Amino acid sequence: MKTLTAAAAVLAFALMPMAVQAKDDDILKHLINSPNAASWIAYGSQTSKQIKDASVQGGGAFEVVVTSPGPQPYTTAAQQDLTGPIKKGDKLIAVLWLKAKTADGSPANLHVRMQVNSGSYDGILDQDVTATDSWDRYVVQGVSAADHPKGTSVLMVQLGQTKQTVDLGPAFVLDMGPDTGS
Repeated sequence: MKTLTAAAAVLAFALMPMAVQAKDDDILKHLINSPNAASWIAYGSQTSKQIKDASVQGGGAFEVVVTSPGPQPYTTAAQQDLTGPIKKGDKLIAVLWLKAKTADGSPANLHVRMQVNSGSYDGILDQDVTATDSWDRYVVQGVSAADHPKGTSVLMVQLGQTKQTVDLGPAFVLDMGPDTGS
């Protein structure tokens, strides 16, 4: 029940104007990234640019056009740096806005992942999502199995599965502290 309550609180938080959030809600102390859509970067077989889109929270998005599928889904991806440390046992919640369309017009199967951004690129949490050509919120959550120092982790969306256009809106990554198991 607490997990659902926390996720609902995150969604409500994400819908509120930033000025109200900073003033009336202390959940910002749990934020470990820059939620702005301009914080996304992309790599691999793609072209990308910032776009204005009034139909998504914040009014802007990062558009990635995958020009050719890769040998692995992660060969083309978009990511944001996680700026805070993560401790073993911490409950992590990511809320992100996505819309996508494959070359044949079908929904896009994407993989959302938090991971270490060097070495063996160890995963912190993973979840598959199916994005349509309409904006939607996706909640990805889990518990960290290890400590990760400040500035060593990223939130990523793997895009290299097929030719597709993916728009990434704002993303809020919260470290809620030790998981209480409920």
